[in-house]
Amino acid sequence: MRNEEQIGYQIKELSRLLDKNIWQKSILNAGVDTVTATHGWMIGYLYHHRDREIFQKDMEADFHMAKSSVTAALQSLEKNGYIKRVSVERDARLKKIELTEAGIKFHDNIEISIDSMEERLVVGLSKQQKKDLFAMLSQIKKQLEVEIASDGEKIGKEREK
Repeated sequence: MRNEEQIGYQIKELSRLLDKNIWQKSILNAGVDTVTATHGWMIGYLYHHRDREIFQKDMEADFHMAKSSVTAALQSLEKNGYIKRVSVERDARLKKIELTEAGIKFHDNIEISIDSMEERLVVGLSKQQKKDLFAMLSQIKKQLEVEIASDGEKIGKEREK
């Protein structure tokens, strides 16, 4: 089967193009060039979850990323002044992750680029087509999550042997 006929390939290409477009626009519009697309998604995650304490383990689970990858991303964001780690009173070993003022400003600038991208993505699509697309993507995502959970259980059983 050719790549053009594979759903996974098309989704990966679309993701790559979205990231590239959003970040190019962000650099042009806001001068943001010190972070990657993943960093931007993490900042967005922190921004939209400001109503609760967020810890590194939350981000590892929600982004389906390895601890080392999340650690590296957070260290970069902290170095660039977008986040800070704050000890919690109940356990000094725990460090919640919070956006700084620079992180909030960064989010606001990126949000403009993302909103603009969303508008351009749906040009020419009817409401029904958008609804159908979301339904299909949701179905694919759920299937992948089921497979990941199943494989995780198998790996755990193999390790117990």
